[in-house]
Amino acid sequence: GTLDLDRVAPVLEHLEQSGERDKAASFAAAALEAVPDGAFEQTLRVARVALLADPKNDEMRTRVIDLYRRVHGQAEGFEQLLEASGLTTGRPARNAVRMLDICLGLNVGDVLISRTEGAAVEVLNVDLVSGLITVRRGGRPRTLSALDLSREYERAEADDLRVLRQLRPEELRRRLDEDPVSVVISVLRSHDGIMNQDDLKHEFVPRYMEPKDWSKWWTRVRNLLKRCPNVRLEGRAPVVLQYSADAVTLEDETWEQFIAGKQPSDWLACIERYRRECAARKVRPDAKFFERCHARLLEHIDSVVSRRPEDAFACALITERLDEYAGVSGEQARQLAVRALREAASPSKPIAALSDKALWSLALDTLRAAFEPPVAAAHAVELIPQAPANMLDELVAIARAGERLEEVQSLIDLAAADPLDYPELVYWLWKGPSASAGLNLPSSDELFHTLIRTLHAIG
Repeated sequence: GTLDLDRVAPVLEHLEQSGERDKAASFAAAALEAVPDGAFEQTLRVARVALLADPKNDEMRTRVIDLYRRVHGQAEGFEQLLEASGLTTGRPARNAVRMLDICLGLNVGDVLISRTEGAAVEVLNVDLVSGLITVRRGGRPRTLSALDLSREYERAEADDLRVLRQLRPEELRRRLDEDPVSVVISVLRSHDGIMNQDDLKHEFVPRYMEPKDWSKWWTRVRNLLKRCPNVRLEGRAPVVLQYSADAVTLEDETWEQFIAGKQPSDWLACIERYRRECAARKVRPDAKFFERCHARLLEHIDSVVSRRPEDAFACALITERLDEYAGVSGEQARQLAVRALREAASPSKPIAALSDKALWSLALDTLRAAFEPPVAAAHAVELIPQAPANMLDELVAIARAGERLEEVQSLIDLAAADPLDYPELVYWLWKGPSASAGLNLPSSDELFHTLIRTLHAIG
């Protein structure tokens, strides 16, 4: 396929700037062998890295000169600027390239930052034919040659925090209220992409907001940042903020959390958080993301089903829940859950161990599918003392189908006599079972008086 130079160039620039010049030169040369036709601007970016990494490469210098002409040759004053840069006459490549890059495309109203003092200036006039640029700071104009300008200044974005503070403080205050995410990103950029909540506070308090207003502002902005694909929030007290120029999607972020999970409850929590966040953002969950999670869970089930059937059972239920969310058939996951339940030493234990009570309904469907009614009923009776109240109607129905109501009755009698040991069962009795045929249930008055006597006894 065609090489994506827009993705390759930043990596090569990072290598060159971090001192890995041999690697940068080699990789850039290889990339230039596969450049698409006509992509002169992107090719120039890669060739420039190759030259800076290997400044004595005359062939690469010639190629960079040609590419500058192809990309910028129509600009008024280009040839004069190229000659002044010294790129065509052997001047050090880094100085020549810096001069061309800062001056080409420079417009009135652009902003620059001093390379030594951090002072911001605004461009008032650009005359590349004469090689003179006029800038202003604090109302004082100053005209510099293109060479001097490149020595003293570097380009800056209009929303750079240093620019806003020095040249547009009112704009900064407006953005803190109307577009705070862009301001936070500007701050993060000026701190190499990472800082914590306390450091962020020091940037704005008390210069731009009162201390009493910080907490409310931060709560609002933190919620907005959670939805920003370029900013990641980690930790607590203080929260650490990280910026990435490459947008990190909700799916990317959740996937990192998902693969870092160690047990089924971790994976289920990730999936549920993802669904809640999608709902909050009013977007549909991504089907391909669900597919990735599905494949990962199946891989885990396959690796543990013979050694840890309880773990495999929980994962199979989560996979079935995931398939339900994705709107696809959960039959494969159901069959895996059936297998895990059949291979468990005590099938009631993996069901009782489920950390998410919402999975119980799926688990009881699996219990029915895994065993004949008499066997399923025996396991259902074992689960009744441990089950959540909202599952007891279903468990009793399984027990009834397997003709185990006598054992259910014994448990009801125990709960009525000692309610503190069977809180969920007592709550179920208090609300009233959906089907009472074949059972002798205590009345509400009997339960109430038993509870009162019990509380007095332990008072």
